[in-house]
Amino acid sequence: MQKAAHNRTEIAAIIGVHKSTVSRELSRNGGRRRYRPKQAHELATARHGAAYRPRISDQTWTHVEQLVRQQWSPEQISGRLQLERQPAVSHERIYQHIYEDRARRGHTPSLLALPESTAQALWQPRPPWLDPEPREHRGEAADRRDEAACE
Repeated sequence: MQKAAHNRTEIAAIIGVHKSTVSRELSRNGGRRRYRPKQAHELATARHGAAYRPRISDQTWTHVEQLVRQQWSPEQISGRLQLERQPAVSHERIYQHIYEDRARRGHTPSLLALPESTAQALWQPRPPWLDPEPREHRGEAADRRDEAACE
C-alpha cells in the first residue's frame, strides 16, 4: 500500500488499526529497501521464537515428577515447593503437565501413571448418615422441631 502512495493514516484506516500501529510496524520492519512483508514476517517469527523461555526449569519438573511418582497430590507438591523456597508451580500447572505427558505418550504407560482423575480415583460414596435428607422425607417430628424453633 505504501507503493500505491497511501500515507500511514490511510493505510491504518484501510486495514482497521490505529495509525501508530502502522507506524510502529513500518519502523520496526522497514529496512534499506523499505517495508517488505515477507521479511517482516521472518523477523517477527524470529523475535517470537527468541522471546520464549520456559518459566519452570527442567530441574523443577524432575523434582515434581519424583513427588508425583511417590503418590503426592499436585496440591501437596505445590505447597511443598513453597516450603522448600523453590520456584512456585501451581497445582493447576502440575495437572496440565501430567495430562500433557499422558497425551505425548498416547496409550502407552506414562511415567506419571495417575488415574484419569485423581478425584475419581479417591472418590468413595458418602455414608448415608452424612447425606442430608430432603425435607419431604424427614418426617413429622423434624417438622415439629422446626416449627418450635421458629416460635
